[in-house]
Amino acid sequence: MGITVERSRGKGSHVARSSGRFARPSRPVWWVQTRTAPYVCLRQYAPFLRTPHHQTLPSMPRSASDGFSLIELMIVVAITAILASVAIPSYNEYTLRGRLVEAHGTLSTARTDVEQFFQDNRTFVGAPCPANNTRIGFNYTCTLAATTYSLSATGTGASTGFTFTVNQANVRATSAAPTGWPTNTSCWVTRKAGC
Repeated sequence: MGITVERSRGKGSHVARSSGRFARPSRPVWWVQTRTAPYVCLRQYAPFLRTPHHQTLPSMPRSASDGFSLIELMIVVAITAILASVAIPSYNEYTLRGRLVEAHGTLSTARTDVEQFFQDNRTFVGAPCPANNTRIGFNYTCTLAATTYSLSATGTGASTGFTFTVNQANVRATSAAPTGWPTNTSCWVTRKAGC
């Protein structure tokens, strides 16, 4: 909704108001008609008003905070993409390292069980072998002889490419690893930097 602006027309002219009359000053003054006050003097704002007599001024524009511009939306999308490009690979590596630690723990437990079996039976043949674990993505195999054995964990699914082994001399080795991960003949790797 607009407001009406009227300029005084000279000495002695007047503007009607609901409660009476006002004498106009000798020099031009701007009067603004609003909803709450029929006529309000804008003497201090007169130099800034350049509106012809009785012209309706446009309403104030809507606030700029009413929504998002396309540029603002694109900036948010770009920042989100940058954060995702850093966070997602870090999270994937974090979960993979958790699966590797669990596979190492299973091999260590299996080695203890095989050694206990040998103490009871004086042979490794027939010793229990750990079951495959599809949750962490590792299959376990046992190669057993009378006085030697070799236990291995081979990665599947998200853990594909890893192979860990341990033998009767407790030599732990990473015989295979995916691209970007090291292999080692004396330890199980737990991170890209090594053991």
